[in-house]
Amino acid sequence: FRVGHNKHGLFEIFRFVGLLSLIVALFGALHKIPNVFGMIGAGLFVGSLVVALVIEGIAAPLEILSAAGNMFSFARLMAIGMSSAILGMIANLMGGMVGVVVLTILVALIFHILNLVLGLFDPTVQGLRLQFVEFFSKFFMPGGRVYRPFRKGGSHYVA
Repeated sequence: FRVGHNKHGLFEIFRFVGLLSLIVALFGALHKIPNVFGMIGAGLFVGSLVVALVIEGIAAPLEILSAAGNMFSFARLMAIGMSSAILGMIANLMGGMVGVVVLTILVALIFHILNLVLGLFDPTVQGLRLQFVEFFSKFFMPGGRVYRPFRKGGSHYVA
């Protein structure tokens, strides 16, 4: 809205409402919340889908599914973090099973080093991929004024 894309901003609001109402409808279908809330969620989802179709056209359902795919991508990052915690727990358990102190330290150290390497590289690569490949194209607007943070004078001068 701030940059004058009112149609796109309105679509984003209805896409957000659609995703939230889809989650509510799914919880209602799984009987995790009262059925009446699930029905309201389903109705809101259909309503937001219709409004999104009017605003954005035939591409609206694909955009909504794209947003759901982005959420699953971040859920994958969460799963990587969970597997790292489990791998650390297994390293400690396996190290404790050996019985000999030197072998215990060696086994635990090998697993913890593997966990550290996986914990450094995989979330970093996946997070950067999400930011630059999936989200960069959604928020970057070419044109406008050139960003010059280290020029002399002005508000961006850094000594």
